Amino acid sequence: MKRYLAALLPVFAVACAPAAVDQVAAPKPQIGPSYVIGGHVQGLRGIGLSLKISNGDEVKVDDDGKFVFGTWATEGSTYDVVIAREPISPVQSCVVENGTGRISGKNAMDIVVTCKEVSFEDPPSPAPAPEQDLHAAR
Repeated sequence: MKRYLAALLPVFAVACAPAAVDQVAAPKPQIGPSYVIGGHVQGLRGIGLSLKISNGDEVKVDDDGKFVFGTWATEGSTYDVVIAREPISPVQSCVVENGTGRISGKNAMDIVVTCKEVSFEDPPSPAPAPEQDLHAAR
């Protein structure tokens, strides 16, 4: 039994020894203020409006009023807000104003989304063709 334990002792010593660690510096977490990005929606009558920001975060908006994306932005970071999905029932078309910018010491809450109802009226009928004399000179 003593021989068996003596044979295993080097295995345990190697297995339990601390591993060599490279001296690589880990990136420091960003310390400092964080800001929110958002704004307000006006003219929304339909359902299903979805806004998307350049980092991939989406926010669904159900009513006129304020919206805020769920991620924090740090000083100097840029953003670009677009319409990810237009509202339906009624069908509306929305545009984004002030949707692109850079964080500069304060929350970016000046984005405006304006929605208007899309009309699907029948196009006007073409004008009737002028009458032609079928018996005119041939």
